[in-house]
Amino acid sequence: MSPPPPPRHDLLPPPCRDLLPPDVLHSLSLSVDAAFAAAAAVIAVGAATVSTIVAASRVRFRIVLPPPRIEDEL
Repeated sequence: MSPPPPPRHDLLPPPCRDLLPPDVLHSLSLSVDAAFAAAAAVIAVGAATVSTIVAASRVRFRIVLPPPRIEDEL
């Protein structure tokens, strides 16, 4: 199994990085990873929805009516 990616401490400017304890930086990096994962899930669901709508719009329905009865025309 591959090792976990390095923490995303580079998202903060250096003064903030120096002021925060390592456990806060670690939880912050996990929050950023979770936010990216949630955004990816939203994008995937949106893409699936759009592709479903496009596929459904291409379906043509043809309604076939029976020929009129002679009694109806009289």
